[in-house]
Amino acid sequence: MTNTRAPVWDTEDDVDVPGFRLPGQRHLLAIGIDAYQDCTPLHNAVKDASDISEVLQSHYGFAAENVCLITDAEATEERIFAEFRRLVKRVKPEDSVLIFFSGHGHFDDDFKQGYWIPVDAKEGNIGDYIPNSEISNTIRAIPSLHTFMIADACFSGSLFGQSRSIGSPGSGSSYHQRVSQIPSRWGLASGRNEVVADGEPGKNSPFSESLIYYLRSQTDNSFCVSELVQYVKTVTANNADQTPQGSPLRHVGDKGGEFVFMPLGAKEQQADGESREQSLFKQSSAGSYSKPSSLYAAPMDAASAPAFALHSWARTNAQALSLVAWSTLFFGLWGPLMFLYVPLALFGIMAVCELYRLSGKVKTWFTFAALLVAILGFTTFYWEPLAASAANADNWFNNHKVLVFSLGLMCLGGFLYFFLSDND
Repeated sequence: MTNTRAPVWDTEDDVDVPGFRLPGQRHLLAIGIDAYQDCTPLHNAVKDASDISEVLQSHYGFAAENVCLITDAEATEERIFAEFRRLVKRVKPEDSVLIFFSGHGHFDDDFKQGYWIPVDAKEGNIGDYIPNSEISNTIRAIPSLHTFMIADACFSGSLFGQSRSIGSPGSGSSYHQRVSQIPSRWGLASGRNEVVADGEPGKNSPFSESLIYYLRSQTDNSFCVSELVQYVKTVTANNADQTPQGSPLRHVGDKGGEFVFMPLGAKEQQADGESREQSLFKQSSAGSYSKPSSLYAAPMDAASAPAFALHSWARTNAQALSLVAWSTLFFGLWGPLMFLYVPLALFGIMAVCELYRLSGKVKTWFTFAALLVAILGFTTFYWEPLAASAANADNWFNNHKVLVFSLGLMCLGGFLYFFLSDND
């Protein structure tokens, strides 16, 4: 996952805010690719995805276990589809999902289809690209209350087709409450069927800069996706030769609702007075459109980063870790050396998968192979006493050991299920 700051509050339960309650959990999949293997490298895509991940966790309470950031060499076609499948499996009907992609895009004039280009794609080989039709199928398959897809890539507007436009965004907590309860499928693209700017090296792209600025600036009140879209479209077009597009997506399950963003510590929105958009547009027109250094400072020092990263990893793998502990206990009661043997074997498997970022079928086959080697090693030392215990029907203690051994095997099977089921 990511090593950004842990959220101030836990989003596993519904979020209490003044005026109304946001249902479910919030999930983020952020993809950023600079170091393409065959295509022209980019400068700022990884920074864009990383900054989006950071601001949603530190300002909007996206829980670390629900955030996946994949960049550069990780962002293969196989990995991206594995994460799509993970969302389909994990997301619940009351949850909200945000998908962000920053990288190269392509439009095929023959098939009138746009594509995302993963890191391992051969330039010009459309078979290596991810078509909009597959992205639409993924959005349709995710069983969320709200899904919001953001694409900062050339020709990304082709995903919309002939989408309906949006009018003036609603405001006020009562409006936000109403639209937050209605299913929605929205998209925001950095341009229409056009080339978009990557920006100066080391900075955000013009599109992502306006997006991140708005997200960082909203610290007091809730706002809905239409408000964000209106701001980003206007400010990006004012600062770059591209025209962002944002609206509900067609034929993927939109029912007229909106993704609502609730900043940490948000106050109830006032019904009157100058809107946040008017204030921000005034700042932009007055020449003060810049990123405040205090807002863009790193939210977490280097000393605390490993602790937060470990905490995030432990929460992500909580079920597997629990079953490691139980299987260690049961096997350890059967044979004292198993207190050392079992956790070393299982943690070794998890460490290798994490270190080499194994996923999908590769992770599955590696895990089964490693466990097979561990089981063969176990039987070398323990098969005879285990067989003797099972054969001695008159000895309660030995039969008890067989029962304990069986419970350990059950926990080991549970480890396999929970460790592998979310990745295949």
